[in-house]
Parts: sequence; structure tokens; C-alpha cells
Amino acid sequence: MVACKHIKKILMHEEARGNKIKEMSEGWSKANLVIDMEESLDIDYANSLIALGEKLRYWENNDTHYTLQKGYYCDECKQSIAGPK
Repeated sequence: MVACKHIKKILMHEEARGNKIKEMSEGWSKANLVIDMEESLDIDYANSLIALGEKLRYWENNDTHYTLQKGYYCDECKQSIAGPK
């Protein structure tokens, strides 16, 4: 599966910064595609996309039963991109 146009903007920016995809998975109950990056995301860049009207929502996972992450979710396309906190 390919990243939607909303998530792809963040993914391309992250790859340009040298951040690499750690894992991609599909078939989650609330997400069709989940992209996990090796390094933390550039939050300022992603927030600037939201300020310009991009359909993304910021989220954080603070549950220590899982990897601590923060990232963005596209409600329209049901995809997510995240990196470690």
C-alpha cells in the first residue's frame, strides 16, 4: 500500500532529512496503513501542514505496554506516520 497524499508529504520530508522507514504495516482496526520511522518526526514541519489546512491529526502514545511514539493520523485516508518520542 502507498502512503496517502496527506501522509506522503510528511514521509517525503522525513526521508529528505535522512529519517528512514523502520516498519510499515497494514490492516489495523483504525488504520489501513501505519508507517513507523526510525527517528522522531519533525513536528514543526507537520504542524505547519496542518496550519495550511492539511487533514492530519497529531497523536501520542504514552502507554508503556507499547513503543512510546508520537505522530500524525489522516482521518480521511485512515493512515498514520509516527516516530519515537
